[in-house]
This record gives sequence, structure tokens and C-alpha cells, in this order.
Amino acid sequence: MYKELGAPTFFITMMCRPTWDEIKVELLAGQDSKDRPDLLGRVFELKNREMHSLVTAEDVMGRCNGYLSVRELQKRGLPHVHDIIFLHKDDAPRSAQEY
Repeated sequence: MYKELGAPTFFITMMCRPTWDEIKVELLAGQDSKDRPDLLGRVFELKNREMHSLVTAEDVMGRCNGYLSVRELQKRGLPHVHDIIFLHKDDAPRSAQEY
């Protein structure tokens, strides 16, 4: 992959937060977020898809040549994802100021 896409530009980690408003609103009285792993997973998936859409389709960071995504569960059972983003060489930041 390195030969085809070049060096990775960004390494992004996105973690699920049980205190997101989208999760709190859907909890019934007396429920805690740990009682609803289905809700945590669904909200996380929607937010992750939105982030991937912004990076890959809408090119908010620059033209995306490709990405690699790995999903894991934390020890507490919360999902998180690690993304490696490969930007086009003309759009990749070259200095600390550009980052």
C-alpha cells in the first residue's frame, strides 16, 4: 500500500463517548449508557460514517487517495476506531504550520 499511496498523512483515533447527547436522549429513566450497548454501537457507527464521509467524499482535509480503518472494543466494551488517511501528495501538509 505504501508504494501505491505514499506515506500516511494522518492517524486518527475516534472513541465512543457514553455522554454524547444522542445517547443520553434515548435512555429511559433510571437507565445508564452501559445498559444499552446496542444504542452505543448504533450512535458510534453513525458518527463514524459521518467522519469517513467528510474525509473521503467531501475532502475536508484534502483529496483522499485511500484510508485504512480498524475497529476495536475498549476494555469497558466501548467501540473505537483507528484510521490511517492517505491524502494526495499535493494536498498533504508539509510543515507544522500547515497542520
